[in-house]
Amino acid sequence: MQESRKGTLYIVAVPIGNPEDITIRARQVLTQVTGVLCEDTRRSGRLFHTLGISAHLVSFHAHNQAQKGEIAIEKLQRGEDWALITDSGTPLVSDPGSLLVQRCHEAAIPVLPIPGVSAPVALYSVSGFVPQPVVFLGFLSPKKGRRRKSLEQWADRRVHIILFESPYRIQALLADIQEIFGDMTIFIGREMTKSFESYYRGSVSAFLSGEIQIVEKGEFAVMIEVIPEKSDKES
Repeated sequence: MQESRKGTLYIVAVPIGNPEDITIRARQVLTQVTGVLCEDTRRSGRLFHTLGISAHLVSFHAHNQAQKGEIAIEKLQRGEDWALITDSGTPLVSDPGSLLVQRCHEAAIPVLPIPGVSAPVALYSVSGFVPQPVVFLGFLSPKKGRRRKSLEQWADRRVHIILFESPYRIQALLADIQEIFGDMTIFIGREMTKSFESYYRGSVSAFLSGEIQIVEKGEFAVMIEVIPEKSDKES
C-alpha cells in the first residue's frame, strides 16, 4: 500500500520593514499553503493586507509553540502544506520554531527554506567590516549581569558580533561594550529598510561622548568589530 503524501513546512522570510522586499517565491508560497504560523496575527495580517495576500493565519509564539506545533505536525502528516513566518525577517534566527522543525525532521516531514531578508546579513552587507567569523547573539538579557556575561565570552576572540537591542537599553549596551572590548569600532542600524532608517559607524567612545548622536527610537541592530589586544601584538 502506497504511503500517503506528507505536507511540507515552508520556512518563509518576510520583510523586516519595507513590504516591497518580499520575494516572488515567498508571495507564491504564502498564497498556496493551507495556513501560516506567525508570531502576531495582527502584525502579519497588516503585512498580508498590504501585499494583497489572502491566507489563514494561526498564532504561533514562544508561549504556545508546543501545543500549536503538535497540531501543525498532525496537519502536515495529513498532507497539508504550511508556512512558518516571524514578525520580520527570517524565521528561527531569533524567534521560536526550532522545536517544530526538529519534530518535522523526526517525522520525515519535508522542511524547505524560502530565503529572503535577514537583518543580521543586511547589516553586515553595509557595515564595511572586513570578512571574518561572525557571532549572532540575538537579543541579550535586559539584566546587566547576564548581558555582560554573554559579551565577555567573546572578548578574546577576533570576531564580528551582531545583536539586537531596544532603544531603552542601547546606551547601557554601549557602555558595556566599551568596558568589555575597549574602544572598538561598531556599526548600528536603526529601523532598517523602514521610512526613517539610519546607520551609524564609529568608535564606541564617539557614541558615548555624543560625538555621534543616535535617535533612541525604534529597533536597533548592532555590529561590533572585536579585535583583542593580543591580536594587535601578534600581527
